[in-house]
Amino acid sequence: RTFETRLKEAEAAVAVATASIQLQTASVQRGRATLDKAQADFDRAQSLRARGTVSDASFDAAQAALDVARADVAVAEAQLTNARATLAQAGEVRQRLASVARGDRAHRGQ
Repeated sequence: RTFETRLKEAEAAVAVATASIQLQTASVQRGRATLDKAQADFDRAQSLRARGTVSDASFDAAQAALDVARADVAVAEAQLTNARATLAQAGEVRQRLASVARGDRAHRGQ
């Protein structure tokens, strides 16, 4: 691969990582909204259960939905952390290649 190709690949990797961060940020936000609803549904089911007006199956379903929503948020947050690390690494590679490119031009009198 030529140096220019490697630099273009690094720039593309930064663009992909940036897009991934945007996607993962949206996933975290969606997951948190789902978690908020699942928490409200569970709280309602718990209150109704205390009064004896909700079935065990409905209560269990609300508990399961809450557990799933918590897990989904944890996964989305982990993926966002990974995307941020990927961006940092891709940005570092791009920066190093760009620095070398500037140095090459200076040495060649460009």
